[in-house]
Amino acid sequence: MVRISLCVVSHERASKISISEQTAPSPARITFRSMVIGALAVPLTSLWVVGMIDVYSTAEPTTASIFFHAILVLIALVGINALLHRLLPRVAFNRAELLVIYIMISVTSGLAGSDFMSVHTPSLAHPFWYASPENSWETTILPYLPERLVVSDEQAVRNFYMGNSTLYNMGNLRPWLGPGLIWASIILITQLMCLCINIILRRQWTDYEKLTFPIIQLPLEITVRGPSTIWRNKLMWLGFAIPAAISIINQLHIYWPSIPEIYVKATEISNIFGRQYAGALTTVRTSFYPFAIGLAFLLPTELSFSCWFFYLFLRLERIVFTSWGYPVQYPWTFATSTAPAMLDQCIGAHIIIVGFALWSARHHLTSV
Repeated sequence: MVRISLCVVSHERASKISISEQTAPSPARITFRSMVIGALAVPLTSLWVVGMIDVYSTAEPTTASIFFHAILVLIALVGINALLHRLLPRVAFNRAELLVIYIMISVTSGLAGSDFMSVHTPSLAHPFWYASPENSWETTILPYLPERLVVSDEQAVRNFYMGNSTLYNMGNLRPWLGPGLIWASIILITQLMCLCINIILRRQWTDYEKLTFPIIQLPLEITVRGPSTIWRNKLMWLGFAIPAAISIINQLHIYWPSIPEIYVKATEISNIFGRQYAGALTTVRTSFYPFAIGLAFLLPTELSFSCWFFYLFLRLERIVFTSWGYPVQYPWTFATSTAPAMLDQCIGAHIIIVGFALWSARHHLTSV
């Protein structure tokens, strides 16, 4: 009887465990299909980014902290996923899958966006197209360029700059393949290096220092499902409606000037102290960008203070040096260091930030 009762009890416990395991919600996991969908979305969104920046010059989506095109794609995926939950719940995406696609689009868009590939790609052919007897590049620069890392084929360079041709012509494509693959490998290695650094420092920043990362709040909130999501928040829709109304009115003003414009763009205030200080106050602007105001609310107080304090402090330096007779050029010079040495101060600030980060993480790095 004892053995039978023990068997019955153990069977009941086992059945209860199996039932609880079946009813418990499965954790959101990264799946192979999410990586495939992200890989398919990467070239399309990269083409979109390049078109916005270099072709149509309509916007620069990768200059702000949150890439708006990536958020738009994520919102579209969330909407499609809501329909899938209603019609085909078995094939609906989980939260991790949506975030993986968003991350893949964001990372690759940063590579294809401003000040990266849009600058790097033409630089491979730039010296050969702009070499002339006046600048003597043929003797001072071209002999020292590694042949495997640049595009020197005369026909390929001419067609690249003059157009009226296509990349899918082997005469144009072949000179770009070798340098393109080598530079792609270099970029891949640097990205892998950054990922390794993030893996090492993640615990220090996230667990020990409890740092906040404002730009991840929006995608995390967008992908939450349930009765108390951001999509059911009335304050969110109010905050969305105000800048949306401003944008719609301003767009209508472009086509119908009789509609009054709500001016929110940046306005120069360089002449506020007279012409003498106009150069010192260059790049000092006033604006009313709702997205920037929203991001500021997500920033920690100390970081928000540092942003505006050192911005004003650096501009004050320019005014002081201008009053002392130093020529302050617009907005700085890259060739030489001129007072108040803005670029030098920026480099020094980066060194200090890295130094403080390594010093505060010294115990964690020792354990690593």
